Amino acid sequence: RPVVPGSIAYTVQLGAFSSDSNAKRQLGEMSAYLPGLRVEAGKTPSGRTFYYLRAGFYASRSEAEEYAARLKSEKKIKAGYVIGVKAPSPAGGN
Repeated sequence: RPVVPGSIAYTVQLGAFSSDSNAKRQLGEMSAYLPGLRVEAGKTPSGRTFYYLRAGFYASRSEAEEYAARLKSEKKIKAGYVIGVKAPSPAGGN
């Protein structure tokens, strides 16, 4: 099912880093066997910035959970957490 831009979509979060460079280093290492990864910055309730390593956009939580389970069974990841996020607009706009 396609993801509607601006709607709530689901993604698999693979890591959270306090440093952009650490997140990008992990992205570089994992991109070789897991295409489509991205780093997204976000603020915690206390105001700290974290950099989240995420994979995929899915229209339903169950689709994202299936993707995470497949990655785990293929030993591509050890852990992944499904979270709801705002789906991006085409061309990366909001």
